[in-house]
Amino acid sequence: MTEDEKITDCSCMQVRRMLRLIKASGLEDVMNRLTFDSYQAKTSWQKDAKKTAQEFAKNPDGWLLACGQSGAGKTHLCTAVAAEILKRGIPTLYMLWRSDSVRLKSSITDDFNYQRYIEPFKTSKCLYIDDFLKGKITDADINLAFEILDHRYRNDQITIISTERSPDEIDRIDEAICGRIIQKSQIIWFEGKEKNFRKYGQK
Repeated sequence: MTEDEKITDCSCMQVRRMLRLIKASGLEDVMNRLTFDSYQAKTSWQKDAKKTAQEFAKNPDGWLLACGQSGAGKTHLCTAVAAEILKRGIPTLYMLWRSDSVRLKSSITDDFNYQRYIEPFKTSKCLYIDDFLKGKITDADINLAFEILDHRYRNDQITIISTERSPDEIDRIDEAICGRIIQKSQIIWFEGKEKNFRKYGQK
């Protein structure tokens, strides 16, 4: 095999690995739509939010928390960050809290399946939790959130969180969960009606 053939083979393997990572992430359907380029940063706070997200994507050290009201662009920026991290070859897993937490809680009495379901969320090199703690919160939700986030906190794993809850709200739900998030996170906080821009066509 010539040197050129080795380089071509290596490049093909990298592309195949990246495609596998994207497919396994759960973000395949939205990665091409929710990008930094498609994020319309018209106001100063939008530009600041985008800058913070881009800087984190370039150097994903610790956690990123995007919190605030529905429609403010949290999911857009967090998805763009996760996509950039994936492109760097870092395995990334998407967790939609409302649906994935239901599946996990429903399997809690079956230890084998529960461990099989929860392990990827605890151990993935990068985890993106979307709509964290959305809806009515039960003790089971708190226990589940703590189990996942405490493991990631103790093992210094990259974690991206979008939530409509403010840090104060999370603290009232559970101080231990809030403490771990705040200690690790760079925070983008969307607050106020003027920061809901779904009416401008951005989600």
